[in-house]
Amino acid sequence: MINKIFRILAFSFLIVQSSYGQSYYETEVVKLQNDTVKVSIKISEPEWSAVQLRSIQTKIQVFENGNEREYLPSEIKSFKIKLEKRTVIFDALENKFFAERLYSNKVKLYKYLETKGQSVIRRYLILKPSNNNFNVPAMGLSNLITRKSLLPAIEDCPASYDKIKNEEVKIKDEKVFVDFIKDYEKNCFSN
Repeated sequence: MINKIFRILAFSFLIVQSSYGQSYYETEVVKLQNDTVKVSIKISEPEWSAVQLRSIQTKIQVFENGNEREYLPSEIKSFKIKLEKRTVIFDALENKFFAERLYSNKVKLYKYLETKGQSVIRRYLILKPSNNNFNVPAMGLSNLITRKSLLPAIEDCPASYDKIKNEEVKIKDEKVFVDFIKDYEKNCFSN
C-alpha cells in the first residue's frame, strides 16, 4: 500500500515538474514573403521577464500545424506574442537577432539584451530614417538612460538634445523613453 502511494506521489511530482515553467502563447509570425502564420510559441518562464527576452533573441520554438519547429532571425521578419495584459512585438534585426519593438514609425526604438561575460546589459537601439543608428545602454542608477549615453544619439536634433542636456526630460523608465523618442521624431523627422 505504501509502495503504491509512493509511486502515485512520484508520478504526480514528475507531471508537475515537467509542466511547470513552460507556457504556450498565441503568436503570429510574419515570414520573409509577408505571409502571416498563427502559431503557438513555447516560453520557458511563467512570468514575462529578461530571461524570456534572452531566450528568444536568437531563435523561437513554435508549434505550427501540430508540429514543433524553430525559426531563426534570418527566416522571419517579425512575430508578436499575445500575453494576458499586452501584446509584445519582436522584429528580426540584421538577420542576427530578435529585438522587442517599443516604438515604430519613422524612428524606431528596440530593446534587447547583450551578454558580456557574466553580465547582462539591457540595450536600446534607435533606428533613424537617416540610417544614423545608435545603441544606448541602460546603465543609469536613478535614470534608465544616462544623459551622457543619450546625447550623442540625438545630437542631430537641437530641440531634443537641449531637453536632455538641460535635464528638462529625464529618462526614468521605458514609457518616458518611448514618449521622448516620439517627441524626437516629431521635432526632427516630421517631414
